[in-house]
Amino acid sequence: MRHLIWLSALLFSFPLLLSSALASQWDTQTGKDRNGKAYVSLSLEQHGFYFALSCKGKQKKHDLQMVLVSDSFPNLYSVDDAEAKLTFRFNLPHGATYNASMKAWYYAGDKAWTGPFSVDSGTLTFFADAKSLTLLNPEGNEVATFTMKGSSTAAKAVRRICMSDLR
Repeated sequence: MRHLIWLSALLFSFPLLLSSALASQWDTQTGKDRNGKAYVSLSLEQHGFYFALSCKGKQKKHDLQMVLVSDSFPNLYSVDDAEAKLTFRFNLPHGATYNASMKAWYYAGDKAWTGPFSVDSGTLTFFADAKSLTLLNPEGNEVATFTMKGSSTAAKAVRRICMSDLR
């Protein structure tokens, strides 16, 4: 099952690998898949990481599929089929922070962590407002920090296409 999730996320995000190869801000892509279902793909390439979040159409479950690819994951034990609770720390203006966690799995052949990231209205608001996002390992140590430039546009697209009930 996890391999299907990863394969689906990779195929869904592949066009973004090409379009955001040197992006220093969140790139938002919207469209329809070959079955006519609307999608949103958010991606960022920074510090040797490719980080993508995506969703398709209106959802009952508010999940974004997360894919994080890199040759190296500092402070994160990355062996095939490893499972970890990752925390996204949204670094907000004036020193405030908001943490959101998810369970992810590692695929050594692809050098990728992936899994569903459940969001609510507050999480999308913090995603849009954050100045940076720090990924933390299960012990709370920093793996990487990413810019949040372009995140406001990205969050609006997610709300509009996948999660319109989250206002």
